[in-house]
Amino acid sequence: MQASVTYAMMSLPILSDHQSKSKKNKKQADNFPEYLLSLLEFSPELLRQDNVVSVLWAALVCLPSTRPLDKARVVPKLNSLITTLGDVAENQKDETVKDMLLYLLSVAVCSLLQCGQGQPMQSLVQEDFVWNILRTNPTCVHALLIGDLYITQLVRDQDGSFLAADKLKLIFPALQPNLSSPHKKVTVVALRCITWMLRYPLPSISKSAFRLTKILFKILHTHAMAGAAKGANFDIVVSCFKAVTVLVRDVKQHMIDEKQLQVLLTYAEEDMHDHTRQATAFGLLKAILSRKLIVPEMHDVIKKVAQLSITSESPSVRLQCRQVVLNFLLDYPLGNKLKRHLEFYVRQLNFDLETGRESSLEMLATIFSSFPQKTLETYAGMFFIPMATRLVNDESAKCHKITALAIKSLLQKLRVEKRDKLFTMVTHWLHDDNPAHQHLASQLCGIFVDAEEAGFQRRLDDILPQIQEHIKPDGLQKDGMSAMETDDTSVEERHTDHMLFNLLSALAKMIKHCSIIGNKAYTDTLNAIWDSIQSHLLHPHSWVRLVSAQLFGHLFASKQPDIIAGTMLKAASGTWTTNTSANENRMGKKTKRKRKADKERGGVTGKMEAVEYPLNHGQEIVRELVFTFCKQFQSALLNKDLGDQVVRNLVFLGKVIHRLYPDKTEIYQTEERLDSEDENDDENDERTPKLSAEQNTTNTDKQGLGRRTPSPADLTWFLRRMCRIAASEAAKTPKQTLRRTCVVKWLAAMAMDVGGDRLPSYLKLMMKPMCREIGDQKSHADNDLRQLCQEALDLIKGLVGLETFSHAYADVQRVITQTRIQRKQQRALQAVADPVQAAKHKEKKHQNKKEAKKRRLQQLRPRYHIVKKAKLSDGT
Repeated sequence: MQASVTYAMMSLPILSDHQSKSKKNKKQADNFPEYLLSLLEFSPELLRQDNVVSVLWAALVCLPSTRPLDKARVVPKLNSLITTLGDVAENQKDETVKDMLLYLLSVAVCSLLQCGQGQPMQSLVQEDFVWNILRTNPTCVHALLIGDLYITQLVRDQDGSFLAADKLKLIFPALQPNLSSPHKKVTVVALRCITWMLRYPLPSISKSAFRLTKILFKILHTHAMAGAAKGANFDIVVSCFKAVTVLVRDVKQHMIDEKQLQVLLTYAEEDMHDHTRQATAFGLLKAILSRKLIVPEMHDVIKKVAQLSITSESPSVRLQCRQVVLNFLLDYPLGNKLKRHLEFYVRQLNFDLETGRESSLEMLATIFSSFPQKTLETYAGMFFIPMATRLVNDESAKCHKITALAIKSLLQKLRVEKRDKLFTMVTHWLHDDNPAHQHLASQLCGIFVDAEEAGFQRRLDDILPQIQEHIKPDGLQKDGMSAMETDDTSVEERHTDHMLFNLLSALAKMIKHCSIIGNKAYTDTLNAIWDSIQSHLLHPHSWVRLVSAQLFGHLFASKQPDIIAGTMLKAASGTWTTNTSANENRMGKKTKRKRKADKERGGVTGKMEAVEYPLNHGQEIVRELVFTFCKQFQSALLNKDLGDQVVRNLVFLGKVIHRLYPDKTEIYQTEERLDSEDENDDENDERTPKLSAEQNTTNTDKQGLGRRTPSPADLTWFLRRMCRIAASEAAKTPKQTLRRTCVVKWLAAMAMDVGGDRLPSYLKLMMKPMCREIGDQKSHADNDLRQLCQEALDLIKGLVGLETFSHAYADVQRVITQTRIQRKQQRALQAVADPVQAAKHKEKKHQNKKEAKKRRLQQLRPRYHIVKKAKLSDGT
């Protein structure tokens, strides 16, 4: 288009070299839009002048691209020109001049459509004018182009009044002779016009459909032979196939015979493998299927289409093939042959390429959503077992996801009785000793919950005891790499880890959709399950840790901190008793610490109603959960999702602790001293060698366990522990900010819960991690973390007031500054008092820098560490 406009601009007189010096033309060039409008004034006398046709053509081409032009001025000018050209062409006897005028007329109509965008077609060009052009020039390609433009625009405007007019019955017979025109362009345009007309129920089409069918098949026979569909023939073949498709699909009064259908199927089968004509081939097949036409060759063609839906490399082709096969399966009475087609797609679940397996799964999912319930129940077993095995055997995560969705769709279409039979198979696999079968059953449990939702409630009596048995901890609580993350473990161990994750995920879905928490019928079983989940909070795989933390999130969301704390306080005071003997029988042998806790909370023997978790463990469980979730914070397996969930859980525990242990009257006099000890951790990496994240976790936990007995488990103790986590990360891994971000979020949430009246008691302790981050001027400081700290400080300021906040902020900054000064003095004194130790520390610091540099280079250049082999000399 741009090339045509450029060529047209060069054809205008004002831009020609031999006239560029004319003052008149220069003036016209300055007002170019007005000049173009002046060229649209045409009269028959102008035909005697030279270059009038080229100038008018150039003006028409340039007009839509010229801005600014008022539509109200341009459209009437073009309408007047079109009327004049039509009258002159009608009275013109010279065929050459007439063709030239009709060409100009087609260009003018095209320009009018572009300039009058947004206006209805019939308001731009009169219907009688188009009809007259087509009637008087039925074999002229330019007249046909005008008709094609007009009809196409009417369809886009959703206006069929012209096509429903009585005059159209005369246009259709007039267009048919053009299908046999020796000029290929005329044939193509005539086919396009006829294709549009075939979409409407016109009497003239019904009468001439038989003759039109013969003409179209003759065109296909002439131009669609092997190797002939190239160049101009290609346009004819594509247009003819589109016309045949519309003829077969929309002309209900006409039915092609069996021989013609066989020919069409042959063409479609050939074109399916030609990427240039695949669209027309699939359109033709869909048209044939919509009329339910049948010949013996149809089954072979559908079989090849089904194979192409698996083997094709193009996603669009696979989709088109699946649509064709689905239409065939739904619309044709296949009887026993239906099973053969369904078995084909079930077998393709083992196809070598992922794209083929994915296409097979998508086809099965479409079948489940489209087929009637009775048919699906007949073949449910044939679908369920092969698809279920792909959940374990397929290595593609995408195929896993599609398989789960397909099984869910199948289960939702089945009746309860049929689902019960399938679930019996699942429970049988879960009882099996084979880890692969247990892995498969655990994943299917989650799919059943997704499919049945609240209807899964009736299966809880059977499935919860099995979950309790299979998720018991097996000594995997040590921090390290899980079987799912290493290559040195057996397949059985991988299946066991996956089974644990899937069962916990299924349990989370049950809690979401069913009434489990708070249901007294499942209290004993759930208590054992929660004890196992608590141990899995430190499972060596991050997935298991995350789902375990999420389960505790569901548990805490169903509880109120006030009720939990009040019940625990009543139990500790002896006004409320628990069934400790029943708990001992269920839990087995208890540790000394747990027996002591039972004694402290006043447990008595006797037959009483079971107490649900966590109330069955008393106040000690709150402290244990705090230690466990804090250990999750300190682990190298921590990620953003796990961190956010742990923060929510710790907020709930913080609210419970705040209500269990209300503020004491005395003020902690050792606060600044302990804060100073925390600050000494800021540059711990300068005095001690860096340890791995897991070693740091172990050391910290050992120290924490040693402090459990003397430290009061109140909110101050909780705040100090969280602040130590933030200080440890800032000192040992300053470029990682996830732990500090989580701690700041937790501090802000706790500040909201404590409230402005009681917050000043904890103010300095809360503000210290935030002040440290805001005052950190290092280049690797995280701006997002700094902004989060500032927002948290603004929140605290609004709670306690400006004066209290300012005093606390100044005190915290003073302590931080004094601690840093003391640290520098100690290092300077150490260099004099113990030069050997100072030298070792300095050497260790340089060594750490070298190791850090090597790690950075290793990330940027993976082949950096590869050492070239020494070349052997000739004498060796």
